Amino acid sequence: MALHSDDTLILRNASKRFHLHERAVERDIFRNVCLSARQGECLGLAGRSGTGKSTLMRMIYGTYKATSGEILVRSADGYVDVASADPWTVIGLRQSVLGYVSQFLNVLPRISALDVVAEPLRSQGVDHTVAERRAAEMLERLDIEPSLWTLSPLTFSGGEQQRVNIARAFINHYDILLLDEPTASLDAVNRSRVIEIIDEALARGSTIVGIFHDQETSDRIVTRKIQLSDFQGAV
Repeated sequence: MALHSDDTLILRNASKRFHLHERAVERDIFRNVCLSARQGECLGLAGRSGTGKSTLMRMIYGTYKATSGEILVRSADGYVDVASADPWTVIGLRQSVLGYVSQFLNVLPRISALDVVAEPLRSQGVDHTVAERRAAEMLERLDIEPSLWTLSPLTFSGGEQQRVNIARAFINHYDILLLDEPTASLDAVNRSRVIEIIDEALARGSTIVGIFHDQETSDRIVTRKIQLSDFQGAV
């Protein structure tokens, strides 16, 4: 697969096999996934449960190691193969290039919602006051009450936690955003707010790869669907 100047993400024959030690068996989730994504493009991962949609995004983010193949992410220094990169390189990509919204908020206890959202900017050296102001703007836009900002988001409802998750990912202008059902726990009003934020990221040139089971969200933002069940070895 040839590189193009506006390709931000390229997968070449990416495969994932899990070793189920308790059963002494191996399971191929998918094999030889090939795709590319460009600036301003939103890829929707499709397929029935078990085809590896979340697994593929975790591989792009570097949480799961690819069994084989390449996962090329464009950075300021050129393309980095996440599949073979060392942990420090992956951490660096997460600070400036790769953003991720999982289905569940995963933060340390006792850290305030304001600090959780501001952290991606602070990790890049943004002034504390500026980062906090931007975080407040994101929380307000996503309808998180100011009285909650100093509390741990782990005490919030599921929908509020998801909005904090989204605020944290979109406060920084990542080149690539990985979204795992970002609107699943949201009501219609907040779903529309999130779709608007996603649209703005695409207009800035961000690349988005996501799972969108909500049909309204998918119809609004997905520019191309990838059927993981099409790849040999998908189960």
